[in-house]
Amino acid sequence: MQGTLSPMPTAARPLLAVLVAATALAGCSGSEESSSPDFKGEQKLVANVVEDLQDAGREQDADQVCQLLSEQLITTIRATAGGKATCAEAIDDAIQDADSFDLSVKSVTVTGTTAKAVVESEDRDKNVRDTIQFVKDGQRWKISALAG
Repeated sequence: MQGTLSPMPTAARPLLAVLVAATALAGCSGSEESSSPDFKGEQKLVANVVEDLQDAGREQDADQVCQLLSEQLITTIRATAGGKATCAEAIDDAIQDADSFDLSVKSVTVTGTTAKAVVESEDRDKNVRDTIQFVKDGQRWKISALAG
């Protein structure tokens, strides 16, 4: 069930939004198959950001994760991360708690300078779908919000 998009879910899903919903909840590892070849043009560029997030999570590279986030989301993360001084410090905690970084992009919708991607992961042998919102920042797509 998809909810309303917001810059950063609080209490119920703390840093989960930063690592794209399923990352911190995922309990099973899946395949490392790429889902971006299923898309073309701007949709493919958005799907590539999800893959980049997946790769950065697997490599435990919090700095790289932060580079994929919009400035607004980074500001929100820093404000809600319990006193962490930088985005990378806040993200590092979430990466350490994650069991899996496998996400599959199911659909991408691009509208001008914004986009939405529906991603799927596994949590305790159940498929979980979440929606990630993106904003175009210059020539790059950045993660700006998440809906569960």
